[in-house]
Amino acid sequence: MKRFAIIGLLATFITGCVRVEYPAQATSTQAPQPLPSGYMQPVSAQPLQPVSYVTQPAYAQPLVQREAVPTRVVYQRAPERRIVSRPTRSVGTTALIIGGSAAGGAGLGALIGGRKGAGIGALAGGGAAALWDQITRHKN
Repeated sequence: MKRFAIIGLLATFITGCVRVEYPAQATSTQAPQPLPSGYMQPVSAQPLQPVSYVTQPAYAQPLVQREAVPTRVVYQRAPERRIVSRPTRSVGTTALIIGGSAAGGAGLGALIGGRKGAGIGALAGGGAAALWDQITRHKN
């Protein structure tokens, strides 16, 4: 809305539709004094003419129709997906690894330290085998 108001004001000033009136001077013997430069001079009292507005903008150009060029479409086959399967170790194999290591540790501990050594050896062998199983579980 602001833009239209500014354009309307500019159009009125440019076409000269603004009328500036000064206070009526006395009809005495004083001669009319000239206005200093920079002030608008009085305009003769003529009736204002109606302004005709153009319905189309001045910059409008005639419509040009052109045929559209067909777009080139290229189809490409999607790359084949590779399914990588990681070898998993079964629960039975894991149990055999841990159990065998615990039994070996218990046997070795029994030879070195008797009954107490067998328990310590079984815990050490089972713990080491469980760690080893988790590290090498996904290797081939």
